[in-house]
Amino acid sequence: IWLKYDGHNQKEALTRQAKKVGVTIVNHHPAVDLMRDEQGITGVLALDVSGETPSFTFVKARKVILATGTANRLYPAAGSPGWPFNTAFCPACAGAAQAQGWRIGAKLVNMELPNRHAGPKFFARAGKSTWIGVYRYPDGKLLGPFVDKATREVGDITCDVWNSAYTDVLMNGTGPAYIDCTGTGPEDMAFMREGMASEGLTGLLNYMDEKGIDPSKHAVEFMQYEPHLIGRGLEIDIDGQTSVPGLYATGDMVGNFRADIAGAAVYGWIAGEHAAAHLGDGPLADIENTPWAQERMAYYSRFMERPSGAHWKEANLALQQIMADYAAAGPHRVRSATLLNAGLKYLADLRRNAEAEIAASDAHTLLRAIETLDLIDNGEIVMHGALERKESRGMHQRSDFTFTNPLLSDKFLTLRKEQGRIIPEWRQRWTA
Repeated sequence: IWLKYDGHNQKEALTRQAKKVGVTIVNHHPAVDLMRDEQGITGVLALDVSGETPSFTFVKARKVILATGTANRLYPAAGSPGWPFNTAFCPACAGAAQAQGWRIGAKLVNMELPNRHAGPKFFARAGKSTWIGVYRYPDGKLLGPFVDKATREVGDITCDVWNSAYTDVLMNGTGPAYIDCTGTGPEDMAFMREGMASEGLTGLLNYMDEKGIDPSKHAVEFMQYEPHLIGRGLEIDIDGQTSVPGLYATGDMVGNFRADIAGAAVYGWIAGEHAAAHLGDGPLADIENTPWAQERMAYYSRFMERPSGAHWKEANLALQQIMADYAAAGPHRVRSATLLNAGLKYLADLRRNAEAEIAASDAHTLLRAIETLDLIDNGEIVMHGALERKESRGMHQRSDFTFTNPLLSDKFLTLRKEQGRIIPEWRQRWTA
């Protein structure tokens, strides 16, 4: 799953292959809700944002494959709180699949266990492992004992073994921590820059070039970024199908399979083959006139119908404050039943206020408002899962359950919503 490859032209290459097999590509139509009946998935409700005024589009389908990426903007941006788009991952990936699956009863897994990545301080760009250097304290002392010189073949794994290093050295006063590439040879430096372009870090490269920052001469401070959800989300079976028949998921929003690019590609292939082989026949369901479709269209339309109101960003920042204070992720931050219950109360208040007050003036701001409401769903799922996980594990640290329960080491926690009730279940990590 840690495959690295030359991906600078990834979108172009995938689009070319899709067109070869006759795929119809509909741009500027994000899916905002899933449609289902008692038998399973029936299609999606999409929002046409190709013009200034949005409109709804229905896509009827017997099978749907979700591949929406990570869930970001759930916690304050570590490098620049208040500026939520300075994030290491795509800020438009806002937990849509998790929220949409949740609303129709799909099982979600491991949502209470967030991830934190790392990279250059303040300029949030992932790709830490692409840097060819060693980690040092300000006085030049190495952070770890593994290597004193990094090459493209052997890097410094200190911060993979000691995941909280960048935060720990700030908290204990011995930091900050720097990546030092001054001992990296010219060929490896060129290889590093090529790798950064393939990782999508061209903005970082351009900035360093514009400002005269040369990693072969200047050490760069690193930091631990805000929590996000990757490999946390929808539960799938061996064929990539979720607990809702006909609904498949692949990629970073799958909860029981750590995806990343290699896993996403492989499971996308598996899900596609299985879905195509089990399409079934008969007429497609009439989804436009169902009560659920009418409810969701009316729900989103209210934000455009208001002549004035609150901006979506106010609600997103309020959500981030609530998550940081009441469902904080480690290190050096803890959760508890009292904090989580208070957080759920505040999230309910926030949802009511957002639904009553947010106004959208165009297609773009409506889409951002919908993303924010999806993130509130994600926040609630995280808090319910954190309440149910009565132990400390990874970045889920509880002050009222300080130990890691070994009886839960081979189990995953799933959550689903049924008629307004939250249903938690524990399952074996590996299933046939």
